[in-house]
Amino acid sequence: MRIGFGGIGKGYAAEMAKAVMRSSGANSGIVNASGDLTAWGYQPGGAPWTIGISDPGSPQKTLSFLDITDMALATSGNYEKYVLN
Repeated sequence: MRIGFGGIGKGYAAEMAKAVMRSSGANSGIVNASGDLTAWGYQPGGAPWTIGISDPGSPQKTLSFLDITDMALATSGNYEKYVLN
């Protein structure tokens, strides 16, 4: 098993960006740190934030949607992490 800390670092950076924006008066928002998301509050109009989840077999297509608020989410997949020789 190998543990990568990239996701932990991006998640931490997203949370710190959220903290800065909230302390500056932002009542709602979403921070996307390359697949590591954090959201708070609601969109203008009162709807939660809608996140699209890519289809691993066809990443240009959306497989599903998820409405979130006041939570964090990681959408990264191993299908995006490879090298061709």
